[in-house]
Order: sequence, then structure tokens, then C-alpha cells
Amino acid sequence: MNKILFIFVIYSLIIPIAAGQNWYKIEVYKNDLRVYIDIDSISNKSKDLIEYKIKYEDLSKNTNKILYTESNCIKNLAALKTSQKSTAELKSFASTSPIGYIHNYACSFEELPKKLNWGPYMRDLEQRIKRNWQPPKGDTSKRVVVTFSIAKDGRLLIKKVVKSSGFPLADQAAIRAIETTAPFRPLPPEFKGNSVPIEFTFDYNVVNSILR
Repeated sequence: MNKILFIFVIYSLIIPIAAGQNWYKIEVYKNDLRVYIDIDSISNKSKDLIEYKIKYEDLSKNTNKILYTESNCIKNLAALKTSQKSTAELKSFASTSPIGYIHNYACSFEELPKKLNWGPYMRDLEQRIKRNWQPPKGDTSKRVVVTFSIAKDGRLLIKKVVKSSGFPLADQAAIRAIETTAPFRPLPPEFKGNSVPIEFTFDYNVVNSILR
């Protein structure tokens, strides 16, 4: 006799997104582009110039690259380089372009204390969302990935399903959990940015067991 056991697990791919590295995801609002910045790589190259490492994934071209970026936060100029030792001309950019989001994010994090501990905030956020998550019943495993942004004061700014489960009710339950939890707690006071992007993964794991 088959028995379906539903194990509902929620976990977050939040900052840092990779263990042992301070990679922060930047929301660039392009479906095929994923961009991350290594916060620990941010350093002052000169009085008005910072440099840092980024990585991006272009899903449409199946590419994954590591690049180095220089930003002049005062003049709003930036340059992308293929290596840390290479040179590139600083140029202006549209604030809504990918480089614009990268530049603004780096400049906001320049003032962020290196040892800011996001752990308590993120664990509390995960617990609150989990309490408001009411996943639909089903007989197959599913995964929903949702991105959203939290304002400095805890307001929910944007939300979007970036990876659908293919099951509308599951996608809707994930979005509803985010909406119901908002407004969130204000971001840590040490954080100097205006908002932070979050990526949450909702897993619906179904395990089949046979009773004899």
C-alpha cells in the first residue's frame, strides 16, 4: 500500500548566497540575467574610486562570467574589466541598466560594516514567512523561487516568481506567503542601503513510502 508523505520545507537563498563568500544578489529586473556582487571584494582604489568583483549569468546565452568593476560614486561613472589588472574607461550609464544597478548597489554597500550579521534578521524573516505559507496538496514534488525586495523600513517593494513550479496554486501560495508576512521588520540599522533584494525557494518535497 502506497502512502504519500508530504514534507514541506522552506529555505532561503538569501545573502550571502554562497557559503563562505559574501556574494549578494542584485535585482536587475531582466528575466534572463542574474547578477551578484562580492561584498568582501569592495576596496578603495583611490580617493574617489572603488573596485569590486561581480559575476553574472546570462540564461539566454548560457554564459557565466566573473568580471571586475570600478565605480566613481561621486560622479556616477563605472567601468567593467575582464581582470583585476586590466584597464577600462569609466563611463556614464542609465540608472535602470544592469551596470546602473550594480554601481548603485556597490556604492550603497561601501558604507556597510564588513561584519554586519544578517543571520538573526534572516532567520526571523524565514520563520515569519513559513508561518504564513499554506502550500496546496499534491502528489508531486515542486519548487517555486520568488524574489522580492524589502525597503529600509520593512515595506515590501516588489515581488515576482522567477522560477515557476508549473502548478499555479503552488506559485500563488508562495506569493501569498510573502504578501501576508509584509510589512517585514525594518532592515538592520547598520545597513546603509535603501533596500535589499531577497530570493526565497519554496520546496514541496513528496516522499513515497510502501507499507507492508
